[in-house]
Amino acid sequence: MKELHTIQEVESLLHDSDMALMYFSGTKCGACEIIREKVDKILLEYPNINSGVINAEQHPEVSSRFNIVSVPQFFVYVYGKETIHEGSYFDFRELREKLNRYYEMVF
Repeated sequence: MKELHTIQEVESLLHDSDMALMYFSGTKCGACEIIREKVDKILLEYPNINSGVINAEQHPEVSSRFNIVSVPQFFVYVYGKETIHEGSYFDFRELREKLNRYYEMVF
C-alpha cells in the first residue's frame, strides 16, 4: 500500500483507479499493523487494485473527510464509488469473497 498524506492524494487514488482500497490506520494501534499485513497479502491476489494507507492520527483532516472515528477501517471503491466499508471486526474470508466478486466484474 502506498502511504498517502493529503485529501488530494486519497481522492486521486480513489477516482483515478477502476478499483482501489483505502486503509486508515493509527500509530498506536497494534491491530492496525496486523490487519494491514493480512490485507497486503490478500491484495497480492488482486494486482489491479490500487491501494493506499493513511495514518488517521497524523492526518485528521483526511480522517474527518471520511468520517473515521476509530481505526483500523478500510474502504474499497469501484469506479470511484464506495462499495465495501469494513472496520475493526470483519472476516478475512468474507473480504476475499467480496473483493473477488467485484474484481471479476471489473477486470
